[in-house]
Amino acid sequence: MIASTRTTWLVFGLMLTAGAAFADTEVRGSGGGSKSAAGASCSISGTAPVGHGVKLYEKASGSTTLGQFTGAATALKLLHAPKSSSDRAKVATGTSSGGFRIEGYIDATELPLVTTSQIPVFTGHTYIATQRTVKFAGSSPGKLTVKKKLHWPFNQTFKGTALCSSFSFSQGTAKAWTTPGEARGYSLTRSELDLYEAPKGSADKVATLYNGTSDGVLFWSTKRRGGWVYVEYHGDVDVEGWAKARFLRRLPKGETMDTVATVTKRSSKTNLKVQGKYKVVTAPNEVDLHIAAKPTAHVFGTIAKGTKVIVTDVVADMASVLPKDLHVMPETGEQWWAKAKDLGL
Repeated sequence: MIASTRTTWLVFGLMLTAGAAFADTEVRGSGGGSKSAAGASCSISGTAPVGHGVKLYEKASGSTTLGQFTGAATALKLLHAPKSSSDRAKVATGTSSGGFRIEGYIDATELPLVTTSQIPVFTGHTYIATQRTVKFAGSSPGKLTVKKKLHWPFNQTFKGTALCSSFSFSQGTAKAWTTPGEARGYSLTRSELDLYEAPKGSADKVATLYNGTSDGVLFWSTKRRGGWVYVEYHGDVDVEGWAKARFLRRLPKGETMDTVATVTKRSSKTNLKVQGKYKVVTAPNEVDLHIAAKPTAHVFGTIAKGTKVIVTDVVADMASVLPKDLHVMPETGEQWWAKAKDLGL
């Protein structure tokens, strides 16, 4: 039995994230979906880090919280997406491999979404590429709308809509684009470039790209027609369309530029540890999680059978508990409880 007079502290390390200033310019087009006040009952799941300190709320509105995320990778499932990015999404933790199973709500923009297919911005011309992290921007029945903010090589936001099946919480490996052997390089050094559907002035414009580099954006092309060139770019976004050749510098054959498109991988590295004495047990069966140290207290979740559990205290036959992987935990100053006998104590 663990003495009840001890105080246990959790020490959080720093999460390092990369940040940058982004342009507010959005590129969006024909990939949209219908609107609905009800949002979308999407089924998206996976394992991903949720931002350090992101709150898990009891309800879709109100200030009552159930706990918080720590920045460590956690199994997560989306149960319902709101219509607006300013609202909360309903999620469940610990859904893929046991753990602490808690249903609650988080701010929708904190969903750790990753694309599993191209997300159309303007179909046939501009897409958010696969295996890229994106921000939730809204939903409609069966679909999500997302944003991808870039500062290099384009300084703008791309916005698109796709089926819920086009997203995951787990990030895989992106396939590299292979440059055709006969392709010629073209450099954009001016501040912006318009792309069109066809090589003529009366054609519809499909996008305006804003240069976010100091040394130029590298495009590739295998065809040219008169004063027009059909260009492609493949990185965090996939872009192709006709551009006016006079706005691009044609590189000599065999010449390229020192620009490499890289994929930003999410990091779940944290420095979390429990200070003080504690005990680790394995849940012998499914165990209820209580909000207070009373057997009759509200049950807000469960501990799955086989989950490793940190027990920091036992008070009146109730054990103060945390998941061993510390992916989610109570708010500062709060505790989660389970019946000690249910954990074999």
